[in-house]
Amino acid sequence: MDAAGAVFDLADRFYEAAEDPSAMPEALTRLALSAGGHHAVTAERRLIDGTWGAAAGNVDPALSRRMLGSLGGDAVRVWLSRFPRSGWERMCQMVPVDTPLSRALYDSEFYCDFVRPLGGHHAALTALDVGENRSFLSVFRPQRLGDYDPEAMGLLEAVRPHVARAFRLRRQLSAAEAGAGAALGMLERLRAGVVLFDRRLKFLFANQAAMRLSASTDALILDSAGFRLSGAALSRQLQALMTAAAADTAPPEKAQRLRVPRHGSPFPLLLQVERLETPGMRTAGASVGVFIDDPGAALALDATVLVDAFGLTPREAALTTALAKGAAPKQAAYDLCMSEATAKTHLKRVLDKAGAHRTAELVGLVAALAR
Repeated sequence: MDAAGAVFDLADRFYEAAEDPSAMPEALTRLALSAGGHHAVTAERRLIDGTWGAAAGNVDPALSRRMLGSLGGDAVRVWLSRFPRSGWERMCQMVPVDTPLSRALYDSEFYCDFVRPLGGHHAALTALDVGENRSFLSVFRPQRLGDYDPEAMGLLEAVRPHVARAFRLRRQLSAAEAGAGAALGMLERLRAGVVLFDRRLKFLFANQAAMRLSASTDALILDSAGFRLSGAALSRQLQALMTAAAADTAPPEKAQRLRVPRHGSPFPLLLQVERLETPGMRTAGASVGVFIDDPGAALALDATVLVDAFGLTPREAALTTALAKGAAPKQAAYDLCMSEATAKTHLKRVLDKAGAHRTAELVGLVAALAR
């Protein structure tokens, strides 16, 4: 492979490592071997909090873990404090001679504890960039191989800007991933169910509230195949709303809502479909969100309010509260340890006292009180 091909291959490996950090050790190993070295180490220090990130190529795993775990220690701080403030615009070759750069490396505890045991003697070292973070790249070769020749230094110098760009890209991706993670974490704290899809309407994510709703009703289905409604007509309506939200045209002016009736509850689930345009959601790959509200679960009912409002007995108020929260009459009777016949009698009296003609109307009156 010629020099240009070698640079292209190495650059491609570092850009791959920017997307997949697990590929960094292999990229560093290729860089070291291509330059006639033995191993390479990269380290990055966040100036804002002093934390470190690092990777090593062609290094014994046990020693590598020990070395990378020491980066925040005093030995490394002393080592870095000796480095000159300028002169990092290129790859610098260092050998054990009396120069500031050489003394900074070879007279350090870090070199004696970690670099020398690896057989590192001649080093090519650079700071990839100086900004929010400071990044270092070191390529080492054994003493028996002598100094780096001009061709090897030329290769390292040609690859250097690509490595720096890969580091910047990795930081940007990490920040974006953190933003996406924070956005999804926020969705987990919502009481409403949330289901996310990409722009092709492929299922991406559902929060815990959505999963609980799916488990408690047969009106919506959330499984490994994705998210859908149980009724064919409702599923077609939902698909149409999601398609409109994902389209490249301007988003619909009116809210895209869908009422989903469910068996055994007077409250339908309320679905709202939205186009997602916040950076955190976009970074997570989410373009369309379906937000699911359970009006029954949102009610904060106090049975004593019903007693005062409608003149109900405590048992009638307890039954009314259970029905308003979405329980079916049979389940409400079971939960309250009363027979179905007794529950029907109580319900008839409650309807009369509240001036309602059917259960759904009663639930509406109770919901108004709860809010």
